[in-house]
Amino acid sequence: LDPQSNKGLSDYDIRHNFTFNYTWEPAFGRNLTGISRLLAHGWQVSGIVTARTGVPFSPVLGFDRARALPRSGGAGQRPELAPGASSNPVLGGPEQYFDPLAFVLPDEGYLSALGRNTITGPGFATWDGSLIKNVGLASTRRLQLRFEVFNLLNRANFGLPAATVFSASGRVASAGEITSTVGAARQIQLGARFEF
Repeated sequence: LDPQSNKGLSDYDIRHNFTFNYTWEPAFGRNLTGISRLLAHGWQVSGIVTARTGVPFSPVLGFDRARALPRSGGAGQRPELAPGASSNPVLGGPEQYFDPLAFVLPDEGYLSALGRNTITGPGFATWDGSLIKNVGLASTRRLQLRFEVFNLLNRANFGLPAATVFSASGRVASAGEITSTVGAARQIQLGARFEF
């Protein structure tokens, strides 16, 4: 009956999103002949750089503090904001991404006044690159050799942290801890393609 209690950012709110694609064909080797031209000509460097901010999430209670009789746990009930604390208390590290001490239990039998999705999760960034050699063969045939690297810098992109701040027995020790990553670690792949 109170739509303001669930007012907040969308679960899919990515505030900033940057994607950059590039392909470069070096000009060296155009004036060479024979084997030298074959070795120096036909190279391509390409890649994709992606960076975006994290998605928002809510700190939650693991039990029914408001006595709302939900089907399971706290059903999304949120803690109250501690006096003087920020509603987005991000610390940043994977051991404790947000400060769980910024939240306290709401009065028993009442829902929290804390809005929905007030904490912004970890961002995501990756750089995929490839080095390609095109070798022209007779007539319309071509051989393409590819060396590709995904997540070139091997950056760890963290998942969302544990959001349950309180259980029925008290404060949850693992609140704010990140135990997962998003995307893969560095991967290297070699490939060949014959076009005819």
